[in-house]
Amino acid sequence: MEKIAVLMSTFNGEKYLGEQINSLLAQEDVEIYIYIRDDGSTDGTPKIISEYEDRYNNITFINRDSCVNLGFNKSYFTLLRYALDNLTQIDFLAFCDQDDVWMKDKLCKAVNVIRDRLDKVGKDNNTPFYYYSNKYWSDEKLNVLHEDNMEFCKDDYFDMFMLPPVYGCTSVFNRALCKMTLEPDFPNDLLYDVYMFRMACMTDGVIISDKNPYIYYRRHGKNASGDAMNFSPIKRVTSLIFKRTSFHGMQKYIKEISELHQNELAPEQKELSKLVCNYDRSISYKVKLLFWKRAYQRGLKTSIIWVGRVLLNAI
Repeated sequence: MEKIAVLMSTFNGEKYLGEQINSLLAQEDVEIYIYIRDDGSTDGTPKIISEYEDRYNNITFINRDSCVNLGFNKSYFTLLRYALDNLTQIDFLAFCDQDDVWMKDKLCKAVNVIRDRLDKVGKDNNTPFYYYSNKYWSDEKLNVLHEDNMEFCKDDYFDMFMLPPVYGCTSVFNRALCKMTLEPDFPNDLLYDVYMFRMACMTDGVIISDKNPYIYYRRHGKNASGDAMNFSPIKRVTSLIFKRTSFHGMQKYIKEISELHQNELAPEQKELSKLVCNYDRSISYKVKLLFWKRAYQRGLKTSIIWVGRVLLNAI
C-alpha cells in the first residue's frame, strides 16, 4: 500500500475536528500518517489532538509544546517544511482542513488516478505532480449544497488561467513538488495550495484533475478559508474583474514563481510569464497575449474569457 502523509493545520476547531480525524483514520487501501500543526487555538483543539496522538501511532502533533499563531497560510507552509525535512520515506502528501469529512476511498482513488496518469504520460514519481478532485460543498450538517463545475480542467498548464476549483483539501502531491515549492524560498503572502498548483503548471509538472468528489467541504460560518459560496459564473467573473489586484491575483503568483524559479520554468511557460508580468504596461505584450495560441484551443467560451481578462488587465 502507498504511504501518504496528511498535513492538517488547526485553529479553534474543536467542534468538528474529531469527526474529520476519524474520517482520515477510516481511509482504505493506503497507509496513512497524519501530521497536525495547531495554530494557537484557545479552545479544546490542542487537547483533542493530544488525545488522538496518544491513542494512535500514526498521528503526530508536531508542535504539541508550542502552539504559536502564524496564520493558516504560513502554518501550512510550515507543515510542508516539516514534511520535506522529516518524512523522507513518504512520497505522497495531502493537505487537509480541520472541519471537513473525507469519504473512505478519497486517498486510494487519488493514488490510482495519479498512477494511471503518470503511466500514460511516461513520467515517474520524480516529476512534480499536483492532483486535485471535485468536492461536495456542504452545510454544517453535511447536507450537500453544490458540486464544482470542472469543465475548464484540461490538465495542462493553461488550466491555471481558467480558474479551476483547486482547493488544498482535495489535493495530493509529491515530494518533488514540495521541494520545488519551498526552495530556495516561499512567499508568505500567496495561498499555499494555489501557489503549489501554479508552480506545477509553470514548471511543466503533471496536472491531474479528478471530476469525482470525495470530500464534504463543510461551510459553517467560521472557516479559516472564508465562507463565500458564490456558485454563479457571472458573479465570479464580475468579482474577478473588480478585485483583480486581490490576494488571488494570477499575475502576482507568476511574478513570484518566475523570480524564484526562472531556471526551472518550461520554455513555453517562461515566455508566457514574461508577457503576463508586463502586459498591463506594454501594448505589444498585451497583443502577444491576445494571440497566445493555446488560449484558443479549448472552445468559444474559453476564448471569450481569455480575451476579456487580457483586455481588462484581469490576469
